[in-house]
Amino acid sequence: MLAGSNGRYYTAKQVQAKLECGPWRLCLRERRSERWLVELPGETLLLLTAVEPDSLPRWAEIRVEGETTRVVDTRRRGSPGRAGRN
Repeated sequence: MLAGSNGRYYTAKQVQAKLECGPWRLCLRERRSERWLVELPGETLLLLTAVEPDSLPRWAEIRVEGETTRVVDTRRRGSPGRAGRN
């Protein structure tokens, strides 16, 4: 699991998908401490830091659907599955 400096949580698969097919661009990756610095659209930087899954807040739910694993913010209403998609 990765904690974003934007207050959201991501799986490594979510991050890889955004880097490979999405709007994110990898700037730096520190493998030893598992930190990533990515550029989002609009030249915004996002720092991602590895965290243990059991340290996630109560509202962060890990969902597995087939081959896809993602983190969902259960506090958000109206649009299921939107959390972690920015």
